[in-house]
Amino acid sequence: MSSSSGDEYDPAEVVVRAAVASPSIGDTVVPSAVPFLRSAAAPSLASLPKTTASVPPSSSSPTPHNAGNDVDGGYRLHSDIKGRIRCLALNTAGTTLCAGSEDGQLCMWDFTVPLKSHRVQPTRVLTPFVNRISGLQPIIALTCASDGSYFVACQDGDSPVLVRASGEQLGYCAIGERGLMDVIQCKGHRAPVTCVAAHTHDAAAFFTGSQDGTVRLWNSATFKQRSVYAVKHGSGQVTDTHVVESVASLDGFHNGLGRVFASGGQDGRVQIWDSRVKYRPGGAIAAVDMYAATTPAGPGKATEDPFLEKHVGGMMELHQKDAGASRASGSYGLAVRLGSAVRIIDLRRLSHSDGPTAPTAVLEEAATGLPHVLDTTALSIGRGGGSSTMMTCTSRAGYRHTKGGHVVQYCYADGDRLDPTLVWRAGQQDEDVLCACADTSRADGCVFAGLSSGDVVVHGAFSSGAAAPQPVEAWLQTRPQREGYERVVGVKAPRAVEDDADLMRDLF
Repeated sequence: MSSSSGDEYDPAEVVVRAAVASPSIGDTVVPSAVPFLRSAAAPSLASLPKTTASVPPSSSSPTPHNAGNDVDGGYRLHSDIKGRIRCLALNTAGTTLCAGSEDGQLCMWDFTVPLKSHRVQPTRVLTPFVNRISGLQPIIALTCASDGSYFVACQDGDSPVLVRASGEQLGYCAIGERGLMDVIQCKGHRAPVTCVAAHTHDAAAFFTGSQDGTVRLWNSATFKQRSVYAVKHGSGQVTDTHVVESVASLDGFHNGLGRVFASGGQDGRVQIWDSRVKYRPGGAIAAVDMYAATTPAGPGKATEDPFLEKHVGGMMELHQKDAGASRASGSYGLAVRLGSAVRIIDLRRLSHSDGPTAPTAVLEEAATGLPHVLDTTALSIGRGGGSSTMMTCTSRAGYRHTKGGHVVQYCYADGDRLDPTLVWRAGQQDEDVLCACADTSRADGCVFAGLSSGDVVVHGAFSSGAAAPQPVEAWLQTRPQREGYERVVGVKAPRAVEDDADLMRDLF
Protein backbone atom coordinates (compact mmCIF):
# COMPACT_ATOMS: atom_id res chain seq x y z
CA MET A 1 0.00 0.00 0.00
CA SER A 2 1.32 3.40 -0.88
CA SER A 3 -0.79 5.37 1.57
CA SER A 4 -0.64 5.28 5.35
CA SER A 5 -3.91 7.08 5.93
CA GLY A 6 -6.28 5.01 8.05
CA ASP A 7 -9.48 6.57 6.66
CA GLU A 8 -9.05 5.39 3.07
CA TYR A 9 -11.06 2.44 1.88
CA ASP A 10 -9.15 -0.20 -0.03
CA PRO A 11 -11.29 -2.55 -2.15
CA ALA A 12 -8.70 -5.26 -1.56
CA GLU A 13 -9.77 -5.42 2.07
CA VAL A 14 -12.69 -7.82 1.92
CA VAL A 15 -14.13 -9.42 5.03
CA VAL A 16 -17.25 -11.48 4.47
CA ARG A 17 -19.41 -12.48 7.40
CA ALA A 18 -20.91 -15.94 7.07
CA ALA A 19 -24.14 -16.98 8.72
CA VAL A 20 -22.82 -20.42 9.60
CA ALA A 21 -20.88 -21.11 12.75
CA SER A 22 -17.35 -20.54 11.64
CA PRO A 23 -14.16 -19.04 13.03
CA SER A 24 -14.32 -15.32 13.64
CA ILE A 25 -13.15 -13.21 10.77
CA GLY A 26 -13.33 -9.86 12.48
CA ASP A 27 -9.61 -9.31 12.37
CA THR A 28 -8.19 -5.90 11.73
CA VAL A 29 -7.10 -5.31 8.15
CA VAL A 30 -5.12 -2.09 8.36
CA PRO A 31 -3.33 -1.05 5.16
CA SER A 32 -0.15 0.68 6.09
CA ALA A 33 3.33 1.21 4.77
CA VAL A 34 4.77 2.56 8.03
CA PRO A 35 5.58 0.86 11.37
CA PHE A 36 2.40 -0.25 13.13
CA LEU A 37 2.27 0.76 16.80
CA ARG A 38 -0.64 -0.05 19.08
CA SER A 39 -0.38 3.32 20.77
CA ALA A 40 -0.87 5.10 17.47
CA ALA A 41 -3.48 2.75 16.05
CA ALA A 42 -6.55 3.89 17.98
CA PRO A 43 -7.30 7.12 16.03
CA SER A 44 -6.92 5.43 12.65
CA LEU A 45 -8.95 2.40 13.68
CA ALA A 46 -11.80 4.61 14.76
CA SER A 47 -11.99 6.15 11.29
CA LEU A 48 -12.00 2.86 9.35
CA PRO A 49 -15.13 2.19 7.28
CA LYS A 50 -17.78 -0.07 8.75
CA THR A 51 -17.11 -2.72 6.11
CA THR A 52 -13.86 -3.61 7.87
CA ALA A 53 -14.15 -4.81 11.45
CA SER A 54 -11.53 -3.36 13.77
CA VAL A 55 -9.97 -4.76 16.90
CA PRO A 56 -9.01 -2.39 19.74
CA PRO A 57 -5.32 -2.15 20.50
CA SER A 58 -3.89 -4.01 23.45
CA SER A 59 -2.29 -1.92 26.14
CA SER A 60 -0.92 -4.91 28.00
CA SER A 61 1.11 -6.25 25.08
CA PRO A 62 2.53 -3.40 22.99
CA THR A 63 3.79 -4.16 19.52
CA PRO A 64 7.57 -4.03 19.16
CA HIS A 65 9.20 -1.18 17.29
CA ASN A 66 9.41 -1.47 13.52
CA ALA A 67 6.72 -4.17 13.52
CA GLY A 68 5.00 -2.73 10.50
CA ASN A 69 6.47 -4.55 7.52
CA ASP A 70 2.84 -5.12 6.60
CA VAL A 71 0.70 -5.47 3.51
CA ASP A 72 -3.01 -5.06 4.16
CA GLY A 73 -2.72 -5.89 7.83
CA GLY A 74 -0.11 -8.64 7.50
CA TYR A 75 3.22 -8.70 9.34
CA ARG A 76 6.16 -9.74 7.13
CA LEU A 77 8.70 -12.27 8.32
CA HIS A 78 11.74 -11.42 6.22
CA SER A 79 14.43 -13.99 5.53
CA ASP A 80 17.40 -14.52 3.25
CA ILE A 81 15.38 -16.72 0.89
CA LYS A 82 16.11 -15.84 -2.72
CA GLY A 83 13.49 -18.08 -4.34
CA ARG A 84 9.75 -18.47 -4.09
CA ILE A 85 8.14 -19.94 -0.97
CA ARG A 86 6.66 -23.16 -2.33
CA CYS A 87 5.26 -24.72 0.84
CA LEU A 88 4.39 -23.89 4.45
CA ALA A 89 3.61 -26.03 7.49
CA LEU A 90 2.75 -25.15 11.08
CA ASN A 91 2.81 -27.52 14.02
CA THR A 92 -0.42 -28.28 15.87
CA ALA A 93 0.46 -25.97 18.78
CA GLY A 94 1.03 -23.03 16.42
CA THR A 95 4.52 -22.40 17.79
CA THR A 96 6.81 -23.64 14.99
CA LEU A 97 6.51 -22.50 11.39
CA CYS A 98 8.41 -24.22 8.61
CA ALA A 99 8.83 -22.83 5.07
CA GLY A 100 10.37 -24.50 2.03
CA SER A 101 11.71 -22.47 -0.88
CA GLU A 102 12.89 -23.01 -4.42
CA ASP A 103 16.45 -22.02 -3.49
CA GLY A 104 16.72 -25.12 -1.29
CA GLN A 105 16.41 -23.46 2.11
CA LEU A 106 14.18 -24.86 4.85
CA CYS A 107 13.50 -22.00 7.27
CA MET A 108 12.07 -22.62 10.73
CA TRP A 109 10.63 -20.00 13.05
CA ASP A 110 10.33 -21.28 16.63
CA PHE A 111 8.13 -18.78 18.45
CA THR A 112 9.10 -20.25 21.83
CA VAL A 113 12.79 -19.32 21.44
CA PRO A 114 13.47 -15.68 22.43
CA LEU A 115 15.05 -13.45 19.83
CA LYS A 116 18.72 -12.70 20.45
CA SER A 117 18.93 -9.75 18.08
CA HIS A 118 16.73 -6.90 16.96
CA ARG A 119 16.74 -8.45 13.50
CA VAL A 120 13.76 -10.75 13.03
CA GLN A 121 15.21 -13.83 11.34
CA PRO A 122 14.39 -17.53 11.18
CA THR A 123 15.41 -19.51 14.23
CA ARG A 124 17.03 -22.17 12.08
CA VAL A 125 17.88 -22.45 8.39
CA LEU A 126 18.55 -25.90 6.95
CA THR A 127 19.71 -26.98 3.50
CA PRO A 128 18.81 -30.69 3.57
CA PHE A 129 19.04 -31.37 -0.16
CA VAL A 130 22.51 -30.68 -1.54
CA ASN A 131 23.45 -31.92 -5.00
CA ARG A 132 27.09 -31.91 -6.07
CA ILE A 133 26.14 -31.00 -9.64
CA SER A 134 23.05 -28.78 -9.49
CA GLY A 135 23.59 -27.34 -6.00
CA LEU A 136 20.64 -27.01 -3.62
CA GLN A 137 17.47 -28.81 -4.64
CA PRO A 138 14.13 -26.95 -4.46
CA ILE A 139 11.80 -27.90 -1.62
CA ILE A 140 8.37 -28.38 -3.18
CA ALA A 141 6.23 -30.09 -0.52
CA LEU A 142 6.02 -29.98 3.26
CA THR A 143 3.83 -31.35 6.02
CA CYS A 144 3.82 -31.70 9.79
CA ALA A 145 2.98 -34.81 11.79
CA SER A 146 -0.40 -34.87 13.51
CA ASP A 147 1.29 -34.47 16.91
CA GLY A 148 3.66 -31.73 15.71
CA SER A 149 6.79 -33.70 16.58
CA TYR A 150 8.42 -33.64 13.13
CA PHE A 151 8.17 -32.22 9.62
CA VAL A 152 8.52 -34.05 6.31
CA ALA A 153 10.11 -32.06 3.47
CA CYS A 154 10.21 -33.22 -0.14
CA GLN A 155 12.71 -32.06 -2.71
CA ASP A 156 12.66 -32.24 -6.48
CA GLY A 157 14.17 -35.68 -6.00
CA ASP A 158 13.18 -39.16 -4.83
CA SER A 159 14.07 -39.07 -1.12
CA PRO A 160 12.06 -37.00 1.42
CA VAL A 161 13.72 -35.90 4.65
CA LEU A 162 12.37 -35.92 8.20
CA VAL A 163 13.21 -32.97 10.43
CA ARG A 164 12.41 -32.85 14.12
CA ALA A 165 10.48 -29.79 15.31
CA SER A 166 13.61 -28.72 17.17
CA GLY A 167 15.53 -28.55 13.87
CA GLU A 168 17.42 -31.85 14.02
CA GLN A 169 17.52 -33.83 10.79
CA LEU A 170 16.33 -37.38 11.41
CA GLY A 171 17.31 -38.82 8.05
CA TYR A 172 16.12 -39.55 4.52
CA CYS A 173 13.52 -42.01 3.28
CA ALA A 174 14.68 -45.09 1.45
CA ILE A 175 15.21 -44.79 -2.31
CA GLY A 176 13.71 -47.35 -4.65
CA GLU A 177 15.80 -49.53 -6.93
CA ARG A 178 15.79 -48.10 -10.44
CA GLY A 179 15.45 -51.42 -12.24
CA LEU A 180 12.78 -52.88 -9.94
CA MET A 181 9.29 -52.36 -11.36
CA ASP A 182 7.37 -54.28 -8.68
CA VAL A 183 5.45 -51.72 -6.61
CA ILE A 184 5.40 -53.79 -3.42
CA GLN A 185 8.97 -55.08 -3.50
CA CYS A 186 10.48 -51.66 -4.26
CA LYS A 187 11.70 -49.98 -1.08
CA GLY A 188 10.87 -46.39 -2.07
CA HIS A 189 10.23 -43.99 -4.91
CA ARG A 190 12.14 -44.31 -8.17
CA ALA A 191 11.40 -40.75 -9.37
CA PRO A 192 11.08 -37.26 -7.85
CA VAL A 193 8.55 -36.89 -5.04
CA THR A 194 5.74 -34.45 -5.81
CA CYS A 195 3.48 -34.35 -2.72
CA VAL A 196 3.23 -35.37 0.93
CA ALA A 197 0.44 -35.63 3.50
CA ALA A 198 0.35 -36.47 7.18
CA HIS A 199 -1.68 -39.36 8.53
CA THR A 200 -4.67 -37.86 10.35
CA HIS A 201 -4.59 -40.31 13.28
CA ASP A 202 -1.20 -42.01 13.39
CA ALA A 203 1.47 -39.42 14.17
CA ALA A 204 4.21 -41.82 13.08
CA ALA A 205 2.81 -42.28 9.56
CA PHE A 206 2.74 -40.12 6.44
CA PHE A 207 2.03 -40.46 2.71
CA THR A 208 4.09 -39.42 -0.31
CA GLY A 209 3.33 -39.33 -4.03
CA SER A 210 5.84 -39.39 -6.86
CA GLN A 211 6.40 -39.04 -10.57
CA ASP A 212 6.83 -42.81 -10.73
CA GLY A 213 3.06 -43.05 -10.32
CA THR A 214 3.08 -44.55 -6.84
CA VAL A 215 1.78 -43.45 -3.44
CA ARG A 216 3.67 -44.79 -0.44
CA LEU A 217 2.84 -44.98 3.25
CA TRP A 218 5.81 -44.52 5.57
CA ASN A 219 6.47 -44.96 9.27
CA SER A 220 8.82 -42.63 11.13
CA ALA A 221 10.47 -45.62 12.84
CA THR A 222 11.36 -47.53 9.66
CA PHE A 223 11.43 -44.85 6.94
CA LYS A 224 15.15 -45.41 6.32
CA GLN A 225 14.60 -49.07 5.42
CA ARG A 226 11.46 -49.05 3.25
CA SER A 227 7.86 -47.89 2.95
CA VAL A 228 5.18 -49.94 4.70
CA TYR A 229 2.52 -49.79 1.97
CA ALA A 230 2.41 -48.75 -1.69
CA VAL A 231 -0.08 -48.44 -4.55
CA LYS A 232 0.22 -47.38 -8.18
CA HIS A 233 -2.16 -44.71 -9.38
CA GLY A 234 -4.19 -45.49 -12.50
CA SER A 235 -4.62 -48.98 -13.93
CA GLY A 236 -1.48 -50.24 -12.19
CA GLN A 237 -0.03 -51.67 -15.39
CA VAL A 238 3.73 -51.41 -15.95
CA THR A 239 3.32 -49.32 -19.11
CA ASP A 240 0.67 -47.05 -17.55
CA THR A 241 2.39 -44.48 -15.37
CA HIS A 242 0.76 -41.20 -14.35
CA VAL A 243 2.42 -38.62 -12.13
CA VAL A 244 0.79 -38.43 -8.70
CA GLU A 245 0.23 -34.74 -7.99
CA SER A 246 -1.62 -34.81 -4.66
CA VAL A 247 -2.47 -37.15 -1.80
CA ALA A 248 -4.81 -36.80 1.18
CA SER A 249 -5.60 -38.91 4.25
CA LEU A 250 -9.34 -39.57 4.76
CA ASP A 251 -11.28 -40.14 7.97
CA GLY A 252 -14.96 -40.57 7.09
CA PHE A 253 -14.91 -42.61 3.90
CA HIS A 254 -15.29 -46.33 4.79
CA ASN A 255 -14.49 -45.34 8.40
CA GLY A 256 -10.91 -45.01 7.29
CA LEU A 257 -9.57 -43.06 10.26
CA GLY A 258 -6.61 -42.01 8.13
CA ARG A 259 -5.90 -45.48 6.77
CA VAL A 260 -7.98 -44.70 3.68
CA PHE A 261 -6.33 -42.17 1.39
CA ALA A 262 -6.96 -40.45 -1.94
CA SER A 263 -4.51 -39.95 -4.79
CA GLY A 264 -4.84 -37.40 -7.58
CA GLY A 265 -2.91 -37.95 -10.77
CA GLN A 266 -1.99 -36.20 -13.98
CA ASP A 267 -4.57 -38.35 -15.72
CA GLY A 268 -7.27 -36.18 -14.12
CA ARG A 269 -8.49 -38.97 -11.86
CA VAL A 270 -8.98 -39.16 -8.12
CA GLN A 271 -8.65 -42.68 -6.73
CA ILE A 272 -9.35 -43.80 -3.18
CA TRP A 273 -7.37 -46.64 -1.59
CA ASP A 274 -7.55 -48.61 1.64
CA SER A 275 -4.19 -49.42 3.23
CA ARG A 276 -5.86 -52.22 5.20
CA VAL A 277 -6.40 -54.13 1.95
CA LYS A 278 -3.56 -55.85 0.10
CA TYR A 279 -2.64 -53.91 -3.02
CA ARG A 280 -3.47 -55.23 -6.46
CA PRO A 281 -3.16 -53.31 -9.75
CA GLY A 282 -6.24 -51.23 -10.38
CA GLY A 283 -7.62 -52.13 -6.93
CA ALA A 284 -8.83 -48.70 -5.88
CA ILE A 285 -12.07 -48.90 -3.87
CA ALA A 286 -13.42 -45.84 -5.71
CA ALA A 287 -12.37 -43.63 -8.60
CA VAL A 288 -13.61 -40.47 -10.30
CA ASP A 289 -12.53 -38.84 -13.54
CA MET A 290 -12.70 -35.17 -12.55
CA TYR A 291 -12.60 -33.92 -16.12
CA ALA A 292 -15.11 -36.39 -17.56
CA ALA A 293 -17.57 -35.07 -15.02
CA THR A 294 -17.32 -31.61 -16.58
CA THR A 295 -17.83 -32.76 -20.17
CA PRO A 296 -21.01 -31.13 -21.51
CA ALA A 297 -23.75 -33.50 -22.58
CA GLY A 298 -24.74 -33.45 -26.23
CA PRO A 299 -25.99 -35.57 -29.09
CA GLY A 300 -23.51 -38.30 -29.76
CA LYS A 301 -20.28 -39.09 -28.04
CA ALA A 302 -18.35 -36.18 -26.54
CA THR A 303 -14.88 -35.69 -27.97
CA GLU A 304 -12.00 -35.20 -25.58
CA ASP A 305 -9.40 -32.52 -26.16
CA PRO A 306 -6.11 -34.41 -26.56
CA PHE A 307 -4.12 -31.33 -25.54
CA LEU A 308 -6.01 -30.69 -22.30
CA GLU A 309 -3.73 -30.84 -19.26
CA LYS A 310 -5.54 -32.75 -16.54
CA HIS A 311 -3.89 -31.58 -13.35
CA VAL A 312 -5.34 -32.46 -9.96
CA GLY A 313 -4.28 -30.01 -7.29
CA GLY A 314 -4.62 -30.09 -3.52
CA MET A 315 -7.25 -32.29 -1.88
CA MET A 316 -8.89 -32.03 1.51
CA GLU A 317 -11.73 -33.87 3.23
CA LEU A 318 -14.56 -31.60 4.39
CA HIS A 319 -17.60 -32.21 6.56
CA GLN A 320 -20.24 -29.95 8.01
CA LYS A 321 -20.23 -29.20 11.68
CA ASP A 322 -23.48 -31.10 12.29
CA ALA A 323 -22.25 -34.22 10.51
CA GLY A 324 -20.88 -35.76 13.70
CA ALA A 325 -18.04 -38.20 14.07
CA SER A 326 -19.76 -40.83 11.92
CA ARG A 327 -20.80 -38.39 9.18
CA ALA A 328 -24.20 -40.11 9.24
CA SER A 329 -26.02 -36.78 9.11
CA GLY A 330 -25.04 -33.75 7.11
CA SER A 331 -22.78 -33.61 4.08
CA TYR A 332 -19.17 -34.59 3.80
CA GLY A 333 -17.01 -34.56 0.74
CA LEU A 334 -13.57 -34.29 -0.78
CA ALA A 335 -12.57 -30.83 -2.02
CA VAL A 336 -10.27 -30.88 -5.05
CA ARG A 337 -8.47 -27.88 -6.54
CA LEU A 338 -8.66 -27.96 -10.35
CA GLY A 339 -6.88 -24.95 -11.81
CA SER A 340 -8.80 -21.80 -10.84
CA ALA A 341 -11.74 -23.66 -9.28
CA VAL A 342 -12.52 -26.01 -6.42
CA ARG A 343 -14.85 -28.94 -6.95
CA ILE A 344 -16.30 -31.24 -4.31
CA ILE A 345 -16.73 -35.00 -4.57
CA ASP A 346 -19.76 -36.10 -2.56
CA LEU A 347 -18.34 -39.07 -0.69
CA ARG A 348 -21.83 -40.29 0.17
CA ARG A 349 -22.72 -40.75 -3.49
CA LEU A 350 -19.34 -41.93 -4.66
CA SER A 351 -19.58 -45.14 -6.64
CA HIS A 352 -17.28 -48.02 -5.83
CA SER A 353 -16.38 -48.40 -9.46
CA ASP A 354 -15.06 -46.33 -12.29
CA GLY A 355 -18.27 -46.76 -14.27
CA PRO A 356 -20.56 -44.13 -15.69
CA THR A 357 -22.07 -43.42 -12.28
CA ALA A 358 -18.82 -42.22 -10.78
CA PRO A 359 -18.90 -38.71 -12.32
CA THR A 360 -22.30 -38.06 -10.74
CA ALA A 361 -20.54 -37.82 -7.38
CA VAL A 362 -18.68 -34.71 -8.57
CA LEU A 363 -20.59 -31.54 -7.83
CA GLU A 364 -20.34 -28.36 -9.82
CA GLU A 365 -17.68 -25.81 -8.99
CA ALA A 366 -18.12 -24.84 -5.36
CA ALA A 367 -15.56 -22.02 -5.66
CA THR A 368 -14.29 -20.19 -8.73
CA GLY A 369 -12.20 -17.16 -9.65
CA LEU A 370 -8.96 -18.43 -8.09
CA PRO A 371 -6.12 -17.68 -10.54
CA HIS A 372 -3.06 -19.81 -10.00
CA VAL A 373 0.67 -20.01 -10.73
CA LEU A 374 1.30 -23.67 -9.99
CA ASP A 375 -0.57 -26.47 -11.69
CA THR A 376 -1.25 -28.02 -8.28
CA THR A 377 -2.24 -25.35 -5.77
CA ALA A 378 -2.61 -26.76 -2.27
CA LEU A 379 -5.62 -26.73 0.05
CA SER A 380 -5.27 -26.53 3.83
CA ILE A 381 -7.34 -26.34 7.00
CA GLY A 382 -8.54 -22.83 7.83
CA ARG A 383 -8.03 -20.90 11.04
CA GLY A 384 -9.71 -22.31 14.10
CA GLY A 385 -9.22 -25.88 12.88
CA GLY A 386 -11.92 -28.33 12.03
CA SER A 387 -12.58 -29.97 8.69
CA SER A 388 -15.46 -27.61 7.88
CA THR A 389 -13.03 -24.82 6.92
CA MET A 390 -10.75 -24.77 3.89
CA MET A 391 -8.12 -22.31 2.75
CA THR A 392 -6.42 -21.73 -0.60
CA CYS A 393 -4.53 -18.97 -2.41
CA THR A 394 -4.31 -17.07 -5.70
CA SER A 395 -1.69 -15.60 -8.00
CA ARG A 396 -0.97 -11.90 -8.48
CA ALA A 397 -3.93 -11.74 -10.86
CA GLY A 398 -5.89 -11.38 -7.65
CA TYR A 399 -9.34 -12.24 -6.43
CA ARG A 400 -12.51 -10.60 -7.71
CA HIS A 401 -10.66 -8.10 -9.89
CA THR A 402 -8.30 -6.98 -7.11
CA LYS A 403 -4.62 -7.28 -8.05
CA GLY A 404 -2.20 -9.04 -5.73
CA GLY A 405 -1.96 -12.54 -4.31
CA HIS A 406 -4.84 -13.45 -2.00
CA VAL A 407 -5.62 -16.02 0.67
CA VAL A 408 -9.27 -17.11 0.68
CA GLN A 409 -10.90 -19.18 3.41
CA TYR A 410 -14.18 -21.01 2.90
CA CYS A 411 -16.68 -22.74 5.17
CA TYR A 412 -18.40 -25.93 4.03
CA ALA A 413 -22.07 -25.01 4.36
CA ASP A 414 -25.45 -26.61 3.78
CA GLY A 415 -26.24 -27.53 0.21
CA ASP A 416 -22.66 -28.60 -0.52
CA ARG A 417 -21.44 -25.08 -1.13
CA LEU A 418 -18.35 -23.17 -0.03
CA ASP A 419 -19.03 -19.80 1.56
CA PRO A 420 -16.05 -17.39 1.76
CA THR A 421 -15.43 -16.31 5.34
CA LEU A 422 -12.08 -14.53 4.92
CA VAL A 423 -10.53 -12.82 1.90
CA TRP A 424 -7.09 -11.35 2.58
CA ARG A 425 -4.73 -9.76 0.10
CA ALA A 426 -1.41 -11.02 1.38
CA GLY A 427 0.83 -9.84 -1.46
CA GLN A 428 1.58 -6.69 -3.37
CA GLN A 429 0.35 -6.30 -6.93
CA ASP A 430 3.48 -8.03 -8.26
CA GLU A 431 3.52 -10.88 -5.71
CA ASP A 432 1.93 -14.32 -5.99
CA VAL A 433 0.74 -16.32 -3.00
CA LEU A 434 1.85 -19.91 -3.57
CA CYS A 435 0.90 -21.50 -0.23
CA ALA A 436 -0.90 -20.80 3.01
CA CYS A 437 -1.49 -22.39 6.40
CA ALA A 438 -3.29 -21.41 9.60
CA ASP A 439 -2.97 -21.85 13.34
CA THR A 440 -5.64 -24.43 14.17
CA SER A 441 -5.02 -24.39 17.92
CA ARG A 442 -7.21 -21.32 18.52
CA ALA A 443 -10.27 -19.75 16.90
CA ASP A 444 -8.46 -16.46 16.24
CA GLY A 445 -5.25 -18.11 15.08
CA CYS A 446 -2.83 -16.50 12.66
CA VAL A 447 -2.83 -17.15 8.92
CA PHE A 448 0.52 -17.50 7.16
CA ALA A 449 1.08 -16.94 3.44
CA GLY A 450 4.18 -17.76 1.38
CA LEU A 451 4.97 -15.26 -1.37
CA SER A 452 6.86 -15.38 -4.65
CA SER A 453 9.20 -12.71 -3.26
CA GLY A 454 10.54 -15.10 -0.61
CA ASP A 455 8.71 -13.52 2.35
CA VAL A 456 6.17 -15.02 4.71
CA VAL A 457 3.27 -12.76 5.68
CA VAL A 458 1.27 -13.23 8.90
CA HIS A 459 -2.37 -12.17 9.17
CA GLY A 460 -3.75 -11.58 12.67
CA ALA A 461 -0.31 -11.57 14.27
CA PHE A 462 -1.43 -9.14 16.99
CA SER A 463 -4.41 -10.18 19.11
CA SER A 464 -6.97 -7.93 20.76
CA GLY A 465 -6.61 -6.71 24.32
CA ALA A 466 -8.97 -9.34 25.75
CA ALA A 467 -7.38 -12.29 23.99
CA ALA A 468 -4.13 -13.98 24.87
CA PRO A 469 -1.16 -12.88 22.73
CA GLN A 470 -0.55 -14.82 19.56
CA PRO A 471 2.60 -16.99 19.62
CA VAL A 472 4.24 -14.78 16.99
CA GLU A 473 3.28 -11.68 18.97
CA ALA A 474 4.79 -13.03 22.20
CA TRP A 475 7.87 -13.98 20.21
CA LEU A 476 8.29 -10.47 18.81
CA GLN A 477 8.02 -9.01 22.30
CA THR A 478 11.26 -10.80 23.21
CA ARG A 479 13.17 -8.78 20.63
CA PRO A 480 15.80 -6.65 22.41
CA GLN A 481 15.49 -2.92 21.90
CA ARG A 482 18.21 -0.95 20.19
CA GLU A 483 20.21 1.09 22.64
CA GLY A 484 19.13 4.72 22.54
CA TYR A 485 16.40 4.05 19.96
CA GLU A 486 13.23 5.72 21.23
CA ARG A 487 10.63 7.55 19.21
CA VAL A 488 9.70 10.99 20.58
CA VAL A 489 6.92 13.08 19.11
CA GLY A 490 8.35 16.06 17.25
CA VAL A 491 11.91 14.69 17.26
CA LYS A 492 13.47 13.08 14.21
CA ALA A 493 14.19 9.42 14.83
CA PRO A 494 17.80 8.21 14.43
CA ARG A 495 18.73 6.14 11.41
CA ALA A 496 17.84 2.48 11.90
CA VAL A 497 21.05 0.48 11.89
CA GLU A 498 21.52 -3.19 12.51
CA ASP A 499 23.25 -4.57 15.56
CA ASP A 500 27.05 -4.44 15.39
CA ALA A 501 27.31 -8.17 15.97
CA ASP A 502 24.99 -8.88 13.03
CA LEU A 503 26.92 -6.51 10.79
CA MET A 504 30.22 -8.17 11.66
CA ARG A 505 28.70 -11.58 11.01
CA ASP A 506 27.52 -10.48 7.56
CA LEU A 507 30.85 -8.91 6.65
CA PHE A 508 33.11 -11.76 7.74
